[in-house]
Amino acid sequence: VANLEEVFNGCSLAALTGDATRAGRDVREGYDGAFTEICEEMAREQSVSHDRYATALVLASGAVRTARAMADRDLQATVLSSAFEAFKVLLPNSNDP
Repeated sequence: VANLEEVFNGCSLAALTGDATRAGRDVREGYDGAFTEICEEMAREQSVSHDRYATALVLASGAVRTARAMADRDLQATVLSSAFEAFKVLLPNSNDP
């Protein structure tokens, strides 16, 4: 829930996705690079490839963006906790995000 209220300290990927979507190619290429770097960092010292983390990162950042768009706090919490449970299924042996 902190990522919903602390926009400047929260998930940068979730915050910038909409802007990158509407931006020019150079911005989207920068977004690609940042996305790849985040996946590689998440996978560092883990037994899973960074490609598997791409799915988890999309799930997590999408959940944050979706929850930010909602007014109902209970629904926000449901979206975020459900996404976290799915994240743990995708990466059962990784450290917590």
